[in-house]
Amino acid sequence: MPQRAMNLILAVLGLLAVAGLLLAGADIYRAARTGPGWKRRLVTAGLFLLAMLGVTSCEKKDRPVCYRPMILPPARQSLERLPQQLSLLDEFARESLRADAVYKTLEAIERDIATLADDRRLAELPEAERVQATELRDAAKAKVREVRRRLRTLRGGIEETNEWKAIAEAWKGAAPLAESGRSTTAQREFAKKKLKGAHQAVQRLAVLGLLTEAEMGLLVSEAERLRKDIYRNPPTDCKVTCYDMEFIPPRLQSLERLSQRLPLLKKLAAEGSVHPAVLEKIVPSIEADLKTLSDERSLKEARTPREVAEKLRREAQATLDEIRALLKGK
Repeated sequence: MPQRAMNLILAVLGLLAVAGLLLAGADIYRAARTGPGWKRRLVTAGLFLLAMLGVTSCEKKDRPVCYRPMILPPARQSLERLPQQLSLLDEFARESLRADAVYKTLEAIERDIATLADDRRLAELPEAERVQATELRDAAKAKVREVRRRLRTLRGGIEETNEWKAIAEAWKGAAPLAESGRSTTAQREFAKKKLKGAHQAVQRLAVLGLLTEAEMGLLVSEAERLRKDIYRNPPTDCKVTCYDMEFIPPRLQSLERLSQRLPLLKKLAAEGSVHPAVLEKIVPSIEADLKTLSDERSLKEARTPREVAEKLRREAQATLDEIRALLKGK
């Protein structure tokens, strides 16, 4: 019998064998690799014929495996991570610190603290775990505050950094222009550029952990105030003599600024630590706004109820006094 006919008969028999194995629920690819030699040759021939017909492949391919991931609520994930993170904080508070590693860890811990401070997230947990989560959150907040104080001590004062020198230089150039309201086009553009660099420097100090989020927010707010005050009048070298400028009463400006800054001041007081250099930059304008809202003539202006202005002034003054007391207690 010709060899071609023998091969064809073997392939047909192999195809029948594969069909039988499939009907029996057997693994045809495994059958082609195990067992007696005649069986392996027969099944391989059947698989080869199927491959030639485009029905299947000679080789077994990995089949996709379907998974059903278990999704944990964010609060539970934070609850499971915080105990381990607290032990890291204890170590940070006792040992010498590698600042780069500590800052990243603190950021992760503060994200978990924020999650457990969210009532909506806490509601996802059973009652017993809610109590545990609240206790862990409070303990972590206190430890984070302690570690940040230690970091500041180890890294020295921010006044020594290049970033703070850039901030101080920007303030030095912008403050006189903002106070007088008089500047040339070149002067205000130069001051604007310096204030933009100061903004970036503030952000870098915050990333390094040398400024808290509240300190960063207050400094950015003060930089924006300086920029607005510089641009409140036309440049002195401008040839145009007709302007359509909206006058905003000082009381309303002070109300708007203090309303934006009060939450940051309260956060700064709650953190229990503040840089004297930061206060030096932000306090003068805050005191000026407090003075404006204490002026009887300003309080008689319309648009905003008197009681709103007085309440804001009292809260801001009390918070500022609390922050100053922190400095005295150092």
